[in-house]
Amino acid sequence: MNVQIDQLVKSLLEKDSLENCSLQEVKEYADRHPHFGAAQLLLTKKMQVENVSAYDEQLQKTILFFHNPLWVKKILNDTGDATVVEKKKEEPVETIKEK
Repeated sequence: MNVQIDQLVKSLLEKDSLENCSLQEVKEYADRHPHFGAAQLLLTKKMQVENVSAYDEQLQKTILFFHNPLWVKKILNDTGDATVVEKKKEEPVETIKEK
């Protein structure tokens, strides 16, 4: 599961992961805190996992809470865990100048 989502669940719902929460429980929390973007994000993720038909509508609502919609999609789709490998520096090739 997504580390950021699980951290939110631990902080807000006091559970180990989103899998340990029911959709109803997450929805009630989001309904109690309608202007809290993190609560809407958790609800969106739970709806995505459970393949709820109202997911697209909730996603649009959630995106309004954040400045970067690509970050929201990254969190929801758990993408972007790339490893950056530095390229080895090549020594410059000396050229011989002809006289």
